[in-house]
Amino acid sequence: MQRETLALAWGGRVYSENGWGARLLGAFLSPRTGYVTHVLVKRGLFSKPEAYRLEGAVVDQDGMPVLRAGAADAPGRGSVRLTAKTMVSLGSVVVPLGGFIVDLQRKTPRRLLVRYRGSLRVLGYDQTHGLSSGSPSARLSAEEQAGLPFYRRDADALRNAIVALGETSSLAAETFARVEMQVIDGMAYLGGNVRLSLQRGEAERVVRGAKGVIEVRNEVASDEELRLKIAAGLVRECISRRGLVTVRSLYGAVTLQGWLPSQELAERAAALAKGIRGVRSVATALAVEETPQRGETSSEPEAVPAARG
Repeated sequence: MQRETLALAWGGRVYSENGWGARLLGAFLSPRTGYVTHVLVKRGLFSKPEAYRLEGAVVDQDGMPVLRAGAADAPGRGSVRLTAKTMVSLGSVVVPLGGFIVDLQRKTPRRLLVRYRGSLRVLGYDQTHGLSSGSPSARLSAEEQAGLPFYRRDADALRNAIVALGETSSLAAETFARVEMQVIDGMAYLGGNVRLSLQRGEAERVVRGAKGVIEVRNEVASDEELRLKIAAGLVRECISRRGLVTVRSLYGAVTLQGWLPSQELAERAAALAKGIRGVRSVATALAVEETPQRGETSSEPEAVPAARG
């Protein structure tokens, strides 16, 4: 999964290609472009805070920012310094800024981190005003303030989501056993397979409610959807025009049965099925003949025939 964001949480660790580590104290914003241009770090207990360019920074396997060697630099004139002393008005309360979640490519803020009631919470960038002037604010009701998502490290958010998914029901271990999940800066990426479409929606609902999950990108494939997509594709490509193909799927393991008039069409059917997102494997039991054998089609409810055009 390609990382799209970079979390800059005040007090967190930041590293350099030179090998040193430091504590993150804040960041500098260009009021003209809205880019986060520099970060403010403190390398040792008795050292002074220093500014380093964010350009060229990458993220290591633990999600920690890694600055380029030689990135020490003074921010441009007029840059806005944002630290824990920067206060964010949420309407009825004023809270300290706790950091950013930054677009890794453009270096623009996607979300703000604020310290609300002792915890880091996530505030949408599009909800705020006045950040470029150093006085960010958002007009939120008390209910909206209390509902701000919690920010957690990726490992903690992932653990919370896995636990929540496993506690949905006594059958959850089997129902969601093939659901794959990754959390990057609060974005939960769901993949893998389930049997039913409603289980796909249930997985998203449960994960979205886990502490530390801000958003969910759901690419879980249900067997119901896979069977319909493959059957529709076979009709659309005219593969089943002169035959009959029955599609079955068990957690993304697809089986094609029935008959087609040529080996070429049978191979095209298998290739089409393999190209559908969420299909893990394709087994073909297609007879190649001009006319079907008696009793060839199945009456099982999960079988979806690709109708002839």
